[in-house]
Amino acid sequence: MTPHPPRLRYPNLLSIFLIVLLATNYFVPFADLDFTWQIRTGAQIVHTGQLRPVESFTYTLAGQQVPEFEGLYEVILYIVWSGLGFGGLKLLKTIAVATPLILLALRLRKELVPWYGIALSLLLAIGVLSPAWNLRPLYCTTIGLLLVSGWLHDHCNGRRPLTWWLPLVMCLWANLHPGVITGQGLL
Repeated sequence: MTPHPPRLRYPNLLSIFLIVLLATNYFVPFADLDFTWQIRTGAQIVHTGQLRPVESFTYTLAGQQVPEFEGLYEVILYIVWSGLGFGGLKLLKTIAVATPLILLALRLRKELVPWYGIALSLLLAIGVLSPAWNLRPLYCTTIGLLLVSGWLHDHCNGRRPLTWWLPLVMCLWANLHPGVITGQGLL
């Protein structure tokens, strides 16, 4: 029996690429400032205790009730902003960008896709999604769809039964982004 040569412990090119990509995502300025009114709405929700605060940021709808679908997302933004400032928001954006990529890689690995197929899928996803990388509640829908579709796939193929995580994720998703309707359609 011949001894195997020792494995090299330094990162491979894909790891370096992903680290550079996430660092770039963190240091690049926000593309738009839509998240600022979401932070202020989150502050209103926290300070008033009302899930649907009265509109006070515009002159056209001032004092009126407006539909509120992202209350939990706005509260999370406000808490991150209050506790960690602008750097915390950038970190949250980086986590929101990385999570769907990680979930995609884990799902493909579970389906026994070879490493080069996973790498190609990640590169394609990065190429398609990178122009839209900003602090948006739509990431909640992307993450929700990846989780729910994976769980349903496992359930339909008899790999495992649905657990109590499904209703919990759907409940959180419903308070994070109105895209939960796509998850309901998937069910």
